Amino acid sequence: MIKKIIYLSLFFYINIISALSIKEFENPKLWHDKSIAEYLKTASVKNIIPMREFLESAGKKDDFTNEVSLIELEGGIRAVFKPGEDNYFEEVAYNVSCHLEYPYVPPTVMRTINNQEGSLQLFVETEIDLLDDGMYEQMFEKFDENDINNLKLFYFVFGQWDSGAYNLLAYEYEKKVYAIAIDNEGFANMQKVRYGELPYIRICYDESFKTNDFDIPFPFDSYKILKKSSKDDMNQDFVKKLPDWFRTAPYNHRKYILYQDGFWCQFHAFNDKFIKSYVDICSEKIYQTLQKLDRSTLHSLYKKVLNNGLFKEAQIDDILERRDQVLASVKAS
Repeated sequence: MIKKIIYLSLFFYINIISALSIKEFENPKLWHDKSIAEYLKTASVKNIIPMREFLESAGKKDDFTNEVSLIELEGGIRAVFKPGEDNYFEEVAYNVSCHLEYPYVPPTVMRTINNQEGSLQLFVETEIDLLDDGMYEQMFEKFDENDINNLKLFYFVFGQWDSGAYNLLAYEYEKKVYAIAIDNEGFANMQKVRYGELPYIRICYDESFKTNDFDIPFPFDSYKILKKSSKDDMNQDFVKKLPDWFRTAPYNHRKYILYQDGFWCQFHAFNDKFIKSYVDICSEKIYQTLQKLDRSTLHSLYKKVLNNGLFKEAQIDDILERRDQVLASVKAS
């Protein structure tokens, strides 16, 4: 019986490999093919390289602080491995993109490698480095307008607030430059936002804040400004309760609101170059797709993170509320 299982598993794996072609890995329009995700889950690992080491050898910049590895799989395909529970949201983002049929997110699965569970995402190799000075803005002029509009709607509705050159790839395939969305952990964060504005992200929750405001809507216009350069600001009692990474981050000014015993921060508030997730027009197909998005569908897409407590029902409510904001503001064409 054991031999039979082994033979069946081997037969299944060989058929996955033979059914796929290099084109399916290279062509973003084919990434919804679940055979690719199955390959990422089952292909044996041949080599592991620290991503920072790989990027340095290729003369490229890195903009991450967490542990990231480049995995070489059987068959020659490479993938990016990021251990940690936050990376469940990388898989969620891929599943959402498959359901919506936009934007372009590399196939991503959760997998255990060297006794560490994390996200394994198809590695997309590109010669274009959006971290080079001015390249991010330059490539936005070359991306397909509909693709960018779809990307912005994806970011806004599903809460990818941490967008920028460090979370996007410009990938050229068959004379078209695709905008590839990566590093979508921002999906995980609780946030409040009005369409056309930057979101407020909940950084931490502490009952000692005693805001006594659980019966009022989010006070968007009652923000304050935290100045890192001000000793008076940084010595406030509530600031000492914020995570170390936030207090030591390289920024000067940020807007914040204390609400429902949480500290909510508006990142990029003083960055005039930051591109907001806002459009005023979208295709009829995209509009209808968002109209059909319901709680049952979201429960299916977010099943893993709901079951393991990384995501809450209130955040499902927030997704639907942001969707409603878009439908009320955007014209379909």
